[in-house]
Amino acid sequence: MRGRFWAQSAVVTFVVSVTASGAVAADSFGFATWNIGHFACGLKNRPSIELQCVAAKTGEYRTFLSNADVSVLGVCEHSADFSSDGSVKAADTAFAGFGACAIGPSQGAHCNGHYWKVGVEFVSAGYRDYPIRNARCYYKWVRLKVAKREVCFVETHCDWNTQEAGHEFDRTEQLKCLVRAFESEPLVVIAGDFNTCWRKNASDKWRDAPHEFAVFREAGFNAAHWGEVKTWPASAPYQSIDNIFVKGFAVSDVRVQSDKTLSDHCLLRCTLTFE
Repeated sequence: MRGRFWAQSAVVTFVVSVTASGAVAADSFGFATWNIGHFACGLKNRPSIELQCVAAKTGEYRTFLSNADVSVLGVCEHSADFSSDGSVKAADTAFAGFGACAIGPSQGAHCNGHYWKVGVEFVSAGYRDYPIRNARCYYKWVRLKVAKREVCFVETHCDWNTQEAGHEFDRTEQLKCLVRAFESEPLVVIAGDFNTCWRKNASDKWRDAPHEFAVFREAGFNAAHWGEVKTWPASAPYQSIDNIFVKGFAVSDVRVQSDKTLSDHCLLRCTLTFE
């Protein structure tokens, strides 16, 4: 069945399926974040999968996500559509292995959401536009009960065009905004594509900037990595822009999965153990 609900001033989509399965251990669970590039490998804001390719691509995405072995998945550059004509939906194909989802608004290249397995319980969801930004970026959260404990999951996609005049510190302010909003949460997972990279101008090569993650370290967060794990591009990763920051958890089994035919980003997953 499908339904829509209002949550903390945000409109999100809630999808329930009886076909999905998954289990959460008493003290730990798998979590991943993945920029899926709108099912177009990041080349445009709409899926590029033609109808005749839907069945094959569905199998590829489902196998890829099954191999990640997670109970909760954060996604950015999401698309509700899976096929290029919009007739086939992502929740029924690529993400059919999950039981439910909460998806934020589509704002240009920005659309963040969460999927979770059966056994994880929904509590509430919402989103907030960053007060300082260049593109229409925002962060989205969902509160879920995992092993009977309420966890706040946050997914974001931050600004990348910080070389433009007047926007040099936009992303810095966005990371600080996340820390201020969630540093007091006892159990929180902040993940996504933080776009921690820079270039001198539009013709310059992108350069990795993991030092920007320091704002989370200084606020006492644990991390999947501090720049040593590379996640973009999926074909030959050299940037560490996708990450997971947590409070109330120990982080282990950090690994990336990549398939450049599915997304231009690697999936980043880890095991989170309640402290």
